[in-house]
Amino acid sequence: MQLLAHTNPQIYTILVVDDNPVNLKMITDYLGKEIGFHMLTAKSGKSGLERARRGQPDIILLDVLMPGMDGFETCHRLKAQPETKDIPVIFMTALSDTKDKVKGFEAGGVDYVTKPIQQEEVLARVITHLRMYDLTHHLELLVDARTRELKESLQREKQLAAQLRQSLAKEVELHLLKSQMIEFISHEFRTPLTVITQAVSLLTQFSDKLSEDQRQQQLVKVNDSIVFVHQLIQDVSLIVNIADVPVTPTAVPWQTLCDTLKEAARTSLPDNRRVAFVCMSDEGTIITDINCIKQIVTQLVANALKFSDPPARVQVNAFTEEGDVVIAVADGGIGIPAGEQEKIFALFGRASNVEARRGLGLGLSMAWELAAKIHGRLAVESHGIDQGSTFVLRFPQAAHFTAVSRPADTATIFPQPQPGAPAPRAQG
Repeated sequence: MQLLAHTNPQIYTILVVDDNPVNLKMITDYLGKEIGFHMLTAKSGKSGLERARRGQPDIILLDVLMPGMDGFETCHRLKAQPETKDIPVIFMTALSDTKDKVKGFEAGGVDYVTKPIQQEEVLARVITHLRMYDLTHHLELLVDARTRELKESLQREKQLAAQLRQSLAKEVELHLLKSQMIEFISHEFRTPLTVITQAVSLLTQFSDKLSEDQRQQQLVKVNDSIVFVHQLIQDVSLIVNIADVPVTPTAVPWQTLCDTLKEAARTSLPDNRRVAFVCMSDEGTIITDINCIKQIVTQLVANALKFSDPPARVQVNAFTEEGDVVIAVADGGIGIPAGEQEKIFALFGRASNVEARRGLGLGLSMAWELAAKIHGRLAVESHGIDQGSTFVLRFPQAAHFTAVSRPADTATIFPQPQPGAPAPRAQG
């Protein structure tokens, strides 16, 4: 049959709602047994609603004149139910008045077939509306798919734009950092290079006229300047590449941590005799990156020594508190002016009372960045000029190494020692 050339009846279900058993049998025999559609039937509007909801037919043939709930009311209710509102409804009626047809279309019907039923007409209208429904549904699917693609494309473009903005901002930041580095390093290199040049010139031209003590003084100046330049190069290299510094958690016994910190201070700090370590715990294991801890504490101790004139001592207290490891570095040095405590952790950040002491302001910034790599936090407490400072590193005893943001209130991370342990404080 030409009508079925592009339609497979077996994949479709038709619901016929009619109170006349003869009509029901004639339609179902023809469309079901002869043509091959899967057929559902109902003899009233009420049962038709339930059958449509449960059976989810592809199309409904609905009689208009039925006792109780007529076809118009039944169609209204079909269109009001989410499960059946999109099913095409073809009315079957002997009514021929135009206003009755309009009433059917207003109720949600898509077409009419007139009684007495002509089988081929019914088949033609059913196939036409099945194809229209399939095409409409297919178009909706295409529209939905295209809409999703457009949304995903727009989202990707937004993400790309955000990445480009971030990259541009990073490029600007790196350019600014490079300029600052060049400016600061050039300035800081002048003094030690001048000292070395002058000392070498004296030793070269007037060595025979200098006493042994004078020659030694010049050599000490040269050595100190070389050490300063070497440390400066190391600091700059670390701060530039700090994002790529690997973090490797390892299990470290408490005593090993303390011994490692002491050894690092002994080998890298020339004034290490002024440093006292107090380890307030000797049991358990810490899971962290010990190299990061060593670099952070060494920077804090070096900073404390740099801004504390002899014979003031620096004390390092290490203890645990509520699952955290706390390392407090206390000094009796020049202190930090009020309102400048956050400033000193910024790159090139230096307090207003340190002009006479050379440095780039890199050490504490490096310590801050390294602390963030092990989910740690840094804070400082100072009671004012010449009152000393206490720097506190707090990090999880079992670190997970997720990045943290700078705390808004550093006072919240200052430690309270374990019962019976002395509080970390500036040492005079």
